[in-house]
Amino acid sequence: MDTLEAIRGRRTVKSFRPEPVARPIIARLLEAAVWAPNHRLTEPWHFTVVQGRTLERLAALRRQMTADALRLRGEPEERARREGESAERKALAAPVTIAVAIDQHTDPAIREEDYAAAACAIQNLLLAAHALGLAAFWSTNRLCTYPPAYALLGIPPECRIVGLVQLGYPDQQREQRRTPAAERTAWLD
Repeated sequence: MDTLEAIRGRRTVKSFRPEPVARPIIARLLEAAVWAPNHRLTEPWHFTVVQGRTLERLAALRRQMTADALRLRGEPEERARREGESAERKALAAPVTIAVAIDQHTDPAIREEDYAAAACAIQNLLLAAHALGLAAFWSTNRLCTYPPAYALLGIPPECRIVGLVQLGYPDQQREQRRTPAAERTAWLD
């Protein structure tokens, strides 16, 4: 698959088959991720691969976090329970979740560059997954700012989780359209 085909063919998929993804395949995806553009070559990214029992614990945290947030807003208990269970199911949809975190540089300009570099690393990971027949979903849900999730994943509080990438073999195909670039482009001479 060539690069342009991978870019145009990649889709966000949220429905996965249950079979595991082999560790060497995940390692290939992470190797692709680290070749992302990175101003100043700070290489700010850290990857935490979550599977099995730890993924179940992360899903339980998401259930609790979601239900607690709804209770704080005064939502009925039944809705808090139901939404919490839904959040847990979503967190368990794929057999693998990869947390992508970055160091938080003291210089705000470098911190912003590092965030952009991590986003590019995630895109590399997504494209590599697609090229290898896998599906992925990049999530920036509230777990990315939830201190208990940082503790569970061993991510220091001074770092920032940029996203959680759910990964597995697709159980669905999705069609998506994009507005042609020409409709969103200004050419200046």
